[in-house]
Amino acid sequence: MFIDLEKIQIFKINQPKDKENAILRLIDYLQAAKAVIPFAMLVNVENILVFRWDGNKLSEPVLCLNTAGVLSHYDAEFSKKQIYSLYLTACAYRGLDT
Repeated sequence: MFIDLEKIQIFKINQPKDKENAILRLIDYLQAAKAVIPFAMLVNVENILVFRWDGNKLSEPVLCLNTAGVLSHYDAEFSKKQIYSLYLTACAYRGLDT
């Protein structure tokens, strides 16, 4: 599997309305892509949500993972720290790039 890390879009999600807006922006991004991107991900400090994209419709989350559970493999202290968006982004990149 190849992930183009330069094409990853970052959306801040702090409130439920932010999630709705991020999903709409994600759909816009996926529709504008030249090729079908089969999966998309939204990450916040609580959850990593993975969606399937068929070129027309974004599914409900097909996978929901606990962010601390996943990212603590890259930083054992992850669940004990206050997490800011830049650090969360860096950890998510690290997880995708391995």
